[in-house]
Amino acid sequence: MVFKRHMYIAHNIKKHTCPLCKKKEAELLRESYVCENNKESFCCAVCKKTWANLEKAVAHIRTHTKEYLYSCEMCGQKFNTRGVLVRHMQVHQNKKPFACEYCDKSFSSKQNRDDHHRLHTKEVKTVCESCGDNLTSASMLYYHRKIHSGVNPYQCPYCEKAYSIRSLLKRHIRYHTGEKPHLCSVCGRGFKTSGQLRGHSAVHSDERPFSCDGCGASMKTKKYLIRHRRRKFYLKDKLCSICDKTFESTQEATDHTRIHTGEKPFTCHMCGKQFSHSGGLSYHLRHVHMGIKDHPCDICGRKFALKAAMQDHRRIHTGERPYVCDVCGKSFKSKASLYIHSKTHTDQFPHPCEYCNKKFRWRQQLLGHLTTHTGEKKHHCKICNKGFGVRNDLTRHERIHSGQKPFKCSVCGLAFGQKRYLKNHLKSRHGILRMENMEATSA
Repeated sequence: MVFKRHMYIAHNIKKHTCPLCKKKEAELLRESYVCENNKESFCCAVCKKTWANLEKAVAHIRTHTKEYLYSCEMCGQKFNTRGVLVRHMQVHQNKKPFACEYCDKSFSSKQNRDDHHRLHTKEVKTVCESCGDNLTSASMLYYHRKIHSGVNPYQCPYCEKAYSIRSLLKRHIRYHTGEKPHLCSVCGRGFKTSGQLRGHSAVHSDERPFSCDGCGASMKTKKYLIRHRRRKFYLKDKLCSICDKTFESTQEATDHTRIHTGEKPFTCHMCGKQFSHSGGLSYHLRHVHMGIKDHPCDICGRKFALKAAMQDHRRIHTGERPYVCDVCGKSFKSKASLYIHSKTHTDQFPHPCEYCNKKFRWRQQLLGHLTTHTGEKKHHCKICNKGFGVRNDLTRHERIHSGQKPFKCSVCGLAFGQKRYLKNHLKSRHGILRMENMEATSA
């Protein structure tokens, strides 16, 4: 009888043999049937979850059997019941009839709206039996329980990380691929998650709802407030285990540590090039593969993929050097140049050579030094085919063929192909020991 009702309710078919279900589902459904005191219920034979409704029991069992019989004709996504498919179609139709009475958000289903309401009312719908955390919806409890289970069946194809929830894996993979599917309707900027997009949307608003309890300053987003408090009150508690440098956030500390370890977990899916942080991969995809350079220099017209890169370039024309070393007072055109320079004032050499006892301040120096041991010369001149261990040596060599002399003396106007030649010239001809007067021009 139960199987007949299942066939009729779920598939509208009054037969004993189900042409749509696998045998496993029917067996699980029969095993789940419980009748006590003339009351029917269904206790899942796999996870022991109980349902009073047959339709919900069928839908739940399909989460174990991985049977998704209903497909969306627009995006191809599959679902285990027709009702879930109907709710999903509202996403494509942009129908959100259920409005929140506390804010301007609206939702495609009443359940989602009610779950959202609890974020405003702080109402607790359910409590985790393992840790006592309060959850505002049954779905949040379902995903929260997976944290305690220790089971992570969703493996990243790019690295060794695994996740308990498929959505977390999808979000993680975007850090490898650089995909940013959530686009801002105002400026077109892309984001990896909808949460990041919501945070960015505040930039286009004049509202500043987040106030600092220390100085009274107001911020547009909670993220900006946290960053402000850390910088204002020097709350840098994240420590690099290698060089003892401190950071405002765990992510910043993790990104920095990769400078020491050489780890590059972000891989371009088009050419295989690897990067130490997601920003480098995003820039690479836009600049190299997509050819997107929508930030032009207003002086020479040269275009860049990043606004920051354009601003650094523009200072070549203006001569502006806004980044000043707080130790020696030397100024620089870019923040990166100041960071590299600041290493000269420290006694830290965190990059040791594996072949000899030498240590280096910068990883790039180490990579160049390693070629003296390995003999590797992967950078070749296109004109004479001479090989070099590092790209900078190749760049200097190519100026011999081109005649380019980008380093110009600001005293007499004489130009040189290499910076060290200009440095020697300033010292011997003009008695200038430091190179602040050097002007680099692009030929």
